[in-house]
Amino acid sequence: AAQGICAHCLISVAAQLPAHRHGQTPLFQILAADAVVNDPLSVWNRLTRVLPQSLNLAGTPQTAEVMQQITSELQQRQAATTHDDPPLILVLADLAQLPDLRKDEEDFGFGSSNADTPANPAQQLEEILKHGPAVGIHTLSWCDTLNNFNRTFTTQLQREFELRVGFQMSANDSSQFLDSPQAGKLGRNRAVLYQTSDGSHERFRPYSLPSDAWLTRLSQHLRAPSAPDPAVNLDRWDVI
Repeated sequence: AAQGICAHCLISVAAQLPAHRHGQTPLFQILAADAVVNDPLSVWNRLTRVLPQSLNLAGTPQTAEVMQQITSELQQRQAATTHDDPPLILVLADLAQLPDLRKDEEDFGFGSSNADTPANPAQQLEEILKHGPAVGIHTLSWCDTLNNFNRTFTTQLQREFELRVGFQMSANDSSQFLDSPQAGKLGRNRAVLYQTSDGSHERFRPYSLPSDAWLTRLSQHLRAPSAPDPAVNLDRWDVI
């Protein structure tokens, strides 16, 4: 269900963007477990064959390389005088499988004390979450448990995620993650969307994984010369 939501988020963004973009940085950058990356039938590999925009799928060993690439893109966009770059979507597919992104348990949320020390992937992710949305770099992430979510992000950094989706969990975990115990009584095939900006909660049925037939029709539409090409404005689109 989590993969279905993430996949449809990428599809909805792709449907609003040009088929191709300039530059070397992929429009969609996905970090996932090696088993998922190496599975040709995984939803992410299926999307690489369908979406007309550039999509890069990388495994756990490439975490540092991917984070450095996106950090460089962030710095270039911040230094630019114009900000007309298309959105860049970073997808963290299962945080439990990306240990290099976990926070330093000894920094107590204050970051590195040595300015001369190169930033590690976890520190680079912090910069991307804090400053990326202003220049069109957005993060979509999912995690299996609240415990693993807390192992990756400090309390302060968790506030950067303005949209959150929760599945069935304990009432206590739900209260911490969604500021409401609602997810403690969802049951199967239900989820809650929480918007931190206004404190609203909305129950919904999660999207299923897209079928091959549906993806084939989607590919034909997105690649058609007459397909719509509106500008997209994602002011603040970080989601977990």
